[in-house]
Amino acid sequence: MMTQYGVGSYDSLAVCNDNSTYNYFHRPGVGSSSNTWIIYFDGGHWCTDQYSCNVRYGSNPGLMSSRNQPKTLLHNYGITSPAQSNNPYWWGANHVYMPYCTSDVFRGDASTSTWQFRGKRSVAATIKALLATQNLKAATDILLVGSSAGGPGITGSAGEIYQQLLAAGANPTRFKLFSDGGWFIDLPEFNGGTGATYQSDAKALMSYTKATFDSQCMLNYPDAAWKCMLPQYNWPFLPAPLINHEYLYDLGNLAEDNAQPQDYETFRSLMTQTFNLSGNSVQTANLTKSANATAFSLLSSRTTAVTANKPQPYNATTFPGGVGGAIGYKPTIANQLASPLNIFAEACLLHTTVDSPLFVASDVNGVNFNDALWQWFQYDQFLVQEIDGYAGQRSQASCSQPPAMLTLAGR
Repeated sequence: MMTQYGVGSYDSLAVCNDNSTYNYFHRPGVGSSSNTWIIYFDGGHWCTDQYSCNVRYGSNPGLMSSRNQPKTLLHNYGITSPAQSNNPYWWGANHVYMPYCTSDVFRGDASTSTWQFRGKRSVAATIKALLATQNLKAATDILLVGSSAGGPGITGSAGEIYQQLLAAGANPTRFKLFSDGGWFIDLPEFNGGTGATYQSDAKALMSYTKATFDSQCMLNYPDAAWKCMLPQYNWPFLPAPLINHEYLYDLGNLAEDNAQPQDYETFRSLMTQTFNLSGNSVQTANLTKSANATAFSLLSSRTTAVTANKPQPYNATTFPGGVGGAIGYKPTIANQLASPLNIFAEACLLHTTVDSPLFVASDVNGVNFNDALWQWFQYDQFLVQEIDGYAGQRSQASCSQPPAMLTLAGR
């Protein structure tokens, strides 16, 4: 069971859209996992003007307010489940759940006459609180997890969080990112409609909520900083290794792009192209199951071939420290950077898996995602590139499609 904690004492502007206090939920780690941390940023799209925010609040106020949050929270399934049978690798870790009540992909810092957009401050205040009261400073292994809109949250926040850790004297051996259903791609609408695309939404978030994204990426795109919300553009610049779980018929992308069933195969082809796993961008490695069918080994050594048409990866030797200047990375952290794209993509018509039974059931080409995620997290040189070869959509049964399940223990 995770317990609710407020962060108002660390920043009075760490609030939800309706000015209610931002809260996080935490369950301490146990045993050998007591210094491993899962920090989970939830998702739920966003709003980008007065009208859309009013509609959002009217239809789902929990995405904009903490006023009716419970005092305790239990995730029965997924990466923050305390049940070993439902979460075999991460059940004993420190679990931090960050509700999404700021509607700004956790990256805004602005207000209007009606709404507050303080995702960036809420993240920073949560990390301050965890360092001050929950012993995050002792963490050896940290995995930032973002679901859907939480994906841009972790990619945009990772550098700032790492800087907070260093400033507090934390010394993590591993600091990595896992985005689930956050591979939002830059496409025009398929059939006309509202004109909303991920490109237009990213621009609107920057304008309306003053959202910012990874600083190194934004330096690379000074005239198109909106690109830094989208992983197809931002991942080479990130200050930590990123692994992505995505569905080739992602419901979030399909809805955003107004795709109809007749467009699904075209969408799948376009999404796969954004992974850019062929040609001269990277030399891929393969995963194979070991005899016990749960471990994997890297068959070929990982190399990155940076080319003229591929952005230069993040500089692994320094970290943009803002006012404080450059902060050096530990060698063990530096060794994890500049990695090729890690992607695990199933041919299913779904959106996210991280808080559902699908988290342990996800499988591509005989490789279980949960096993691959664990091995990737453990080893610096471990590459995951599994793209479903199934022709067309897999059946609901083969995708193991039970809905995400969440149990709330009330006040």
